[in-house]
Amino acid sequence: MFVSTLGEACQKRGWQVHAYCLMRNHFHFVIETPSANLVAGMIQMEERRRVKPSRF
Repeated sequence: MFVSTLGEACQKRGWQVHAYCLMRNHFHFVIETPSANLVAGMIQMEERRRVKPSRF
């Protein structure tokens, strides 16, 4: 799920990922941003991460 969310953010924002490390409760990454859009992309990633599927 994290990798697909990161991929979506990269496609939408034009980021280039150089490295990432997914930990149990957080993550680190090294990215290149051609535009000043890091905050917008991080908000997008956090919103996607917090959405949990409903259990019926």
